[in-house]
Amino acid sequence: MAGGQLLLDDTMRIASNFGASFSQNRSEAPATPCSANRYYGSQRHSLNVQLNLRDGLPDSTAVSVSVNWQRPSITEGCGPEGTRAVSLTESVPLAPGESKTVRGDAGLTVTLSRR
Repeated sequence: MAGGQLLLDDTMRIASNFGASFSQNRSEAPATPCSANRYYGSQRHSLNVQLNLRDGLPDSTAVSVSVNWQRPSITEGCGPEGTRAVSLTESVPLAPGESKTVRGDAGLTVTLSRR
């Protein structure tokens, strides 16, 4: 969850020596093309998620989570174009049957659950 929208709701399986990843990219014309300009850039959206299991910790097992979310900056009319990005990388101790939520900037929220 970030920016008031659900970015991904899925189950990803990880095990010792086997991580999981998800990647989604989209590029499209701006919502309001500027006909006066001969060139205008595209709007880019992307989400990348990587999960890895970290075994061998003294008291528990942790899940290493890395999330990168990019979206177009909000501009009025034919203003300058740009991209905004948020990244989160953290190792979260997670016992079987436990869920934990990690919060990043721009409302980025990641909830991890372990079976």
